[in-house]
Amino acid sequence: MPLLEAIQNGHEQVASLLAKAGATIVANDAGGLLCSTVARRGLGFLKGLLANGIDPNARNYDQRTPLHIAVSEDGEILRLMKLVPEEIRI
Repeated sequence: MPLLEAIQNGHEQVASLLAKAGATIVANDAGGLLCSTVARRGLGFLKGLLANGIDPNARNYDQRTPLHIAVSEDGEILRLMKLVPEEIRI
């Protein structure tokens, strides 16, 4: 969880070092984490999660993806989600 905590707290250099050392994000509810991050407009945290390999297609408890939330919530988040190419499915 150190990588997740570094990203969450905005420590980009620490997150980068951890990722280079092989750390990965372990999220039992990746869909819930991503969807709640999008809903809170946590752009920096979202960028860090996506940059470190979290699945952008992960679904939350009601089967919505982060892109579903972004469409209804925030243009800037939507633009970021659209940068993750064909990997995103609606």
